[in-house]
Amino acid sequence: MAKGASALKLIRRQIAAIQCIYEHPQWGLKDVSAHLGVAAQTVKSDVLQIAPLMEKHHVRIDWLPGGQMRLLGQENMNYMLKAFRTMQEFSLEKQALLLLLLQEDFIVLQDMADTLFVSKSLMEKVMGAALKKYEEELESVRHHGIRVVTTQMERRNHFVEIIMPYVHGVDFAKEIHAFHTNHFPLLNYINKQDVDRAIESVRVIRSAEHFSFTDESITQLFLQMLYIQYVHRAWAFVPPDTFTAGIVEGTAEEQQYLAVAQEVCTCLAVPQEEVRYFGYLFLILRKQAMSDTDYYLAAMHDTMMEILDVIRERMAVDFRGDDVLLRGLSVHIYTTVVRKNHLRTAFWENDGQGIRQSYPIGLEMAIVADRAVALAK
Repeated sequence: MAKGASALKLIRRQIAAIQCIYEHPQWGLKDVSAHLGVAAQTVKSDVLQIAPLMEKHHVRIDWLPGGQMRLLGQENMNYMLKAFRTMQEFSLEKQALLLLLLQEDFIVLQDMADTLFVSKSLMEKVMGAALKKYEEELESVRHHGIRVVTTQMERRNHFVEIIMPYVHGVDFAKEIHAFHTNHFPLLNYINKQDVDRAIESVRVIRSAEHFSFTDESITQLFLQMLYIQYVHRAWAFVPPDTFTAGIVEGTAEEQQYLAVAQEVCTCLAVPQEEVRYFGYLFLILRKQAMSDTDYYLAAMHDTMMEILDVIRERMAVDFRGDDVLLRGLSVHIYTTVVRKNHLRTAFWENDGQGIRQSYPIGLEMAIVADRAVALAK
């Protein structure tokens, strides 16, 4: 954690409790405590501690007789939870793993302890557990220290996985600065030029005509770009042939990805050897275009009818006969929600609670706005 950080940290259990109440509004306190495996009083205490923060997001939980709860401000929950996750406590183990990913070679425990402003004895305890937990990814050598022994591709993915919960792409520069201030001294390694170049590269990617990305994928690409720039600037590293060979085979579609990848590499000022790697990233992170939508239309039929029925009831607008909307939205929700296991419940349970986790109150309004624009044309 950066020295002097004073931002309030939320523990994982508190966020899990709020998430559980959000996903299961019909549950009582005993149900939530049983699900989380902690005492009911612990759940209530955790929620009460963060109640002032919840009120800032216009969310409140009322405690009713018989251990029941009433959630108010449900439409703001999705945004509040995203904000809470950026405040989630960044454990010393994660700090240590991130520090190791930023080292080209061994680092001794004392240096790790000094960098993270903790005692050597605490660092020894944390790393002792980490070495057992990640025995295939970490190596400890007496008199040398500890290092990461995974491939460069795995390093990049681990870097993204660790930081991803704290960056949402609303304002990358501010979010990286907040992460540096509140959780880990990242800007001691990643510099402002790295951030600026990555932001500019995101603009290049967003302007690509032949493919598109979700906000989540853009965030992953941004973090990948930060790490890749750092590695090439700070280390004597050149991707070996085995790292890039065969990633992109050269179809017409893939050549379009490579053209954008080349532009990104130029923007980032990294070697052209990375072009094929970025082409690979674009292939796996792009928003999929479905050539045959019949399967998805059939799979989503019942769910879509429920969504459109809710829109009709609440907004007096009936889109059930709009085949173009039905087909497009079926594919979109299936590929961005169901395929990622974000649709945790059937739509008709809890008045569409599953869909609303990813599409809060904006779902209906986005559809109506889209169709209004189309009709206006």
